[in-house]
Amino acid sequence: MAYLFSIVELAAESGEAARFFANDRPQDAYDMMFLEEAKDFFSKIAQDQRVRVSIHTYEYCPGAGIPAGDLEYLSRNFEKLERAERLRNLGE
Repeated sequence: MAYLFSIVELAAESGEAARFFANDRPQDAYDMMFLEEAKDFFSKIAQDQRVRVSIHTYEYCPGAGIPAGDLEYLSRNFEKLERAERLRNLGE
């Protein structure tokens, strides 16, 4: 069974930036309201600026003994999994 996750990058005009992993594929501002990392980012920046949002979504087919929904595992091992061609980039 495949598992979708995304890498979300936020960059404010003032230079603040955040990068984090999220379950599934956030589609719009409404979805961002439910991501703790996004809420933290928006609470720390001035509200009168634009924020660039980049979301890259991947499909992961886990192997035996690797939990599919473990974002911490995917974050720590992203480059290794990508090199081993265990991820399929679904684009932005």
